[in-house]
Formats: sequence, structure tokens, C-alpha cells
Amino acid sequence: MNSIKLKSRLGKIKEQIIETANSCGRNPNQIKLVAVSKKHPETKIEEAFYLGHAIFGESYGQEFRDKHQYFSHHDSLTNDLIEWHFVGPLQKNKVKYILGKASLIHSVASEKILNYMDQRARRDGIHQDVLVQINSGMENSKHGLRPENTLDFLRKFESCTNLYCQGLMTLPPFFDDPEEVRTYFKIMADLKNDLNSENLKNVNLKHLSMGMSSDFKVAIEEGATIIRVGTAIFGPRD
Repeated sequence: MNSIKLKSRLGKIKEQIIETANSCGRNPNQIKLVAVSKKHPETKIEEAFYLGHAIFGESYGQEFRDKHQYFSHHDSLTNDLIEWHFVGPLQKNKVKYILGKASLIHSVASEKILNYMDQRARRDGIHQDVLVQINSGMENSKHGLRPENTLDFLRKFESCTNLYCQGLMTLPPFFDDPEEVRTYFKIMADLKNDLNSENLKNVNLKHLSMGMSSDFKVAIEEGATIIRVGTAIFGPRD
């Protein structure tokens, strides 16, 4: 993709965010766009950065590591200028690549991973913000907690010392018609509102990460504070 096409796509998404937020009485500045760059080369991240976007999402531990290392040695664009998000499934042996390097990890859904991350973060003196992933469609093929199990899982953060839950994330079922996804976004918004009243230690559910290229406008209407858009910005992946 050339820079002109990338500029057009990125600009269009940002315009749609503003229009959608305004139409439902929300402040567009309170909605964060994560440009999901997984399986795209570092050069596309550079192009998007120089077009004014600095928030990128990766889904694979080793790819995240490699891109983070690439920008650690870049002449002018370094990691302290990029806000990295990790949006893919977490594996214990890949946590070391991500912890302390991602501003936000979206996909915590296992007590084993939660405890391991907190122990490692404590050992390394890292304070890590995370989201808890919810399987709002209760699909066997997807990671995440069932909505009814979320409260018990959030209570586990009260014994953490270096991990902080900042909200919830979901990857709902895919439908050709985005309106059919609205139900799952409503589930997430209701869950967030209900659980915030619990006032748990190390838990502040200020974020809802939901909505991708095909349905982010509906997600915004239902309260998303973070949307994850890849294809609509960078085009099809190799």
C-alpha cells in the first residue's frame, strides 16, 4: 500500500469515529483507535506514524518482540514515541516479550497467566495495565471468560501487586450485518457498569475494548472506549 492510500484510509476511519461519536452524544476524544498492525511490516507502522498515528496493536508475542526491537534501534522513530497494545491470546512463554513493553495488554483471561504475569512484573519492578477478555458470544473457538464468571476473576486482582485491570475486551461473533453484533456489545457495556460498582482493589473498569473494521461504529454507539482496526487501515494481510 502506498502512503496516499494509507493516509486516505486512516483519515476515513478517524472521520467515522468523530461522526459516530457526535451522533450518539459522545466525545470522540475519549475513543482510542488502535491500528492493528499484526502481519504487516514495520514500514507500514512507520508510514502511519508519520501520518500522525502512534497507537498500534500486535497479536503475536514473537512478532511484537521483533517489531519492538526494530524500533529500539530506529534512527528517529523509537518505542517511547509509540503506544503499543497487545491484543492477541497470551501464552506463558511469550509473556516475557510483552510485559512492560505494551502500554495495555487486552487479553488476560486465565488465572495461571494472571498470576505468572504479576509475579514476573513484581520481580522486574514493572507496573502493567491490562484488560480482561470476555467471550461475549460464548464461542468454543475463542478465548475469554464467560460473562457470568467475570466477577470471580476480577476479584483475583485484589491479591495482585503489579497488575492493574483497566477494563474489559471482547471479540464477538462475526456477522455480515454489524447490527447483529450490537447485542454482544450491549452485554459488555452492562457488564462493565455492573462490575464497576463492586469497587475492587486494582480494578478500575474505565475501558471497553470492542469493535473492529466491520463493526466499530456500532461498538462506539454502545460505549467502546478502544476500537481495534486493522484491515480498514492497512488493507489485507500478507
